[in-house]
Amino acid sequence: YYSIYVFDIVKENNDYKIKDLIKVSDGVLIGNYLLRDIPVGKVQSYKWVSPNIIAFIETNKAETFINLVNIENKEIFSLKNYFSGDVLDYCFEQNKLYFVGIDLFRNLNYLPEIFEIYVNLTNINSNDTNLNNSLKKITNFNEEIENKIKSLNLVTEKVMDFDNDGADVWVLSKTFNKEDIYKGNFADIFYIHGGPHAAYGNTTMLEFIILASEGYRVFYSNPKGSVSYGLDFANCIIGKWMNEDLNHIKSIVNYIRNKMGVNNLFVAGGSYGGYMSAALISKFNIFKGAICERGVYNLLSFISTTDFPLFWLPYFKVDNIIQLFDISPIKYYQQIDTNVLIIHSEGDLRCPVSQAEEFFSLLKLNNKNNRIIKFLRFPIDTNHDMSRSANIYYKAVRIASILEFLKEVINSE
Repeated sequence: YYSIYVFDIVKENNDYKIKDLIKVSDGVLIGNYLLRDIPVGKVQSYKWVSPNIIAFIETNKAETFINLVNIENKEIFSLKNYFSGDVLDYCFEQNKLYFVGIDLFRNLNYLPEIFEIYVNLTNINSNDTNLNNSLKKITNFNEEIENKIKSLNLVTEKVMDFDNDGADVWVLSKTFNKEDIYKGNFADIFYIHGGPHAAYGNTTMLEFIILASEGYRVFYSNPKGSVSYGLDFANCIIGKWMNEDLNHIKSIVNYIRNKMGVNNLFVAGGSYGGYMSAALISKFNIFKGAICERGVYNLLSFISTTDFPLFWLPYFKVDNIIQLFDISPIKYYQQIDTNVLIIHSEGDLRCPVSQAEEFFSLLKLNNKNNRIIKFLRFPIDTNHDMSRSANIYYKAVRIASILEFLKEVINSE
């Protein structure tokens, strides 16, 4: 969470001094923190658009949008009512805002296109009547692929609501009869995002679309630790991994199971989501299988091998590093009785591949009931961002391997 400040730089003698430091925004998450698996360049979160106006992207709950702040009167004018989805980049040309956006929830577009909104930059205030309430979509670069996705007849449904249930949860799926659910003709997959301080939301996850098109219901949520619901919600899991976060996610899973009639339930996630998937199956035997990607499974060895070790000890708030083993999934490996697919990259510096090697070896040693235990290992030219930024061949292999694992597990019992 950040604030925007403005100040004057005044030259006095041979020195420059800061004067009139003014905070013009507070309590908002500046920047785009939504997770997607299409490659996107780095976006500049805030930009000067006139001598007195700064534009910035805000992430709020499951959506991003553009705000304008007038530095003279400190008023913020939000364009949320005109577009709130996934704003990937933007610019102003005179009184027109052009931006690249995705709006999956309202079925506007699954893939990025350029939009236009008229904004009167000379008269920005909360009662501005000069804003034209007609959003214009001015490109159709991805129309062919869009039509293919729309022909799949997929539906995004809100399953839980943050304001009422303490978490936002969605499901992406085709339409099924309840009888099919209980016959076990398909599977449900519960995804946990990485970070943990990030968020799923109103944007495109091609992985979810592909899985849903194959007949799976894909559940995804923003549990405690997600960034776009306030500082307290994001920070409450710091120093409380495998406690505050695990309990909240377990309660979400229980809610889904009771409300949606799930069958053949899998858990999946990458990075922190890989960690939490492993933690869940080490504590609860409720999943048909787990897909653990680029995760951390032994926090004790992770601390000294990750690419930025100095961050983590204060983050976990432990008295000594030995305590990190208590919140490591591999400590409880003998309790794991679940089919597992591990996916990791040799070029991963954030969560080194040794994490996957430790986890895989212990699962194989403890495989008393002949569960399916697989390790898909990508070469050194991939990294921690492999599922998003890798070449299309690696991404295709990864998705195909997930589909193969799901079918193998479902058909094994």
